[in-house]
Amino acid sequence: MRDPIVIEVNESRLFSWLKRGAQPSDTLRSLLRRKGLWLKWTLLKKRVDEATIATELEKWQMLQAEKLGREADKKQRRHAGRKKKSVAEETAATTSTTSPPEPAASPAE
Repeated sequence: MRDPIVIEVNESRLFSWLKRGAQPSDTLRSLLRRKGLWLKWTLLKKRVDEATIATELEKWQMLQAEKLGREADKKQRRHAGRKKKSVAEETAATTSTTSPPEPAASPAE
């Protein structure tokens, strides 16, 4: 299995089925959105010319690249935060087990 999973779509068949009235499930619709095909289908339904579709898809791809960058940064910060927290917990556990015992109080005479 590939990581991440790669989904290949035959656009001509997809649009052919959608033109015939096929209703995609929510899952399929979300997959089409991820690949930009739902945007393309929406523009095709509005009978937008090919140049405008290409421009809109290019904008969409740039936004997706920015989004992926933000998600990668967020994941990296989250990982660093977890690592920092685990190191702090280990340090706290080590210092609490290695601290010398308190001296016993001397009996009063």
